[in-house]
Amino acid sequence: MKQLFNILIVACCFLSCQDAEADSTLNEPEVVDKGQIYVNEYGQVELNQINDTTWQTIFTNNDGFVYDTTLSTNNSGGFFRFRDSNAVYLPYNWGGINFTESELFVIELSSYGMLATEAQMWGMYERSFFRIGQEIEFQGEVHAEKDGLKANGMYFHMGDQTIEPAYYNITGTVKKEKYPIDYYSTDESPQGKFGNDTTIAHYRLILENPTFELPETYIYEGSKVNTSSNQACIAWDWADSEAYYLEGHELWPEDEVGERIKVEGYLSQNGYGSVLKNWKIIE
Repeated sequence: MKQLFNILIVACCFLSCQDAEADSTLNEPEVVDKGQIYVNEYGQVELNQINDTTWQTIFTNNDGFVYDTTLSTNNSGGFFRFRDSNAVYLPYNWGGINFTESELFVIELSSYGMLATEAQMWGMYERSFFRIGQEIEFQGEVHAEKDGLKANGMYFHMGDQTIEPAYYNITGTVKKEKYPIDYYSTDESPQGKFGNDTTIAHYRLILENPTFELPETYIYEGSKVNTSSNQACIAWDWADSEAYYLEGHELWPEDEVGERIKVEGYLSQNGYGSVLKNWKIIE
């Protein structure tokens, strides 16, 4: 009888262990797609797809602080337009993440910046994150600064070739690195971009093997308008009460507002509005 009692206890323990293991397995999400990593100068975001509607989202700032959460997709459109048909919107407290194969944007509509506080990455709303580990495609500005050429804020080298400042379709591979000591304010530094404490790490993005192509332009006919935010615009005839900013153009004189105008340029639409890039006034 005692032997039978012992056997029953062992059997119960065995079944209990099995159940515990089964429960543990059920509670652990199965990661289907791993390691989509996007970086910027403040940190990185890693996306791991668990299933069709759930993503593990890991925020890591430059100091190594990790905030690991799970977000659910919302394909109803929400507050933001998808960048393309493959983009997925991940809501988080009146905000979330909008991403493509190349870029990731963090957006939050609450006034508390809760996601940035949780992740300890307060610049995350000001700058896109770019996918690393593969060649990407994106659009952005190219211009020269004191410390080198930049494409959408990323350093790159053209060798003996030259490139004009403009808005381009860009491809390349993104790499993140610490700024060299040359960029600190030391006796040997030609740049003086940062202070003289070289123990404080500052980061930059490098665009390797870049290619640049001007996007196709279109001719817009309409009238001259100025916005209340002091932007010179063209009210396009075919737009429904929408004005397109002429980036960099001074305000139209009052006596010119309402005049007809024809502009050739590339229309870039983003969270800041509808902006004509690479524009020129035809008449």
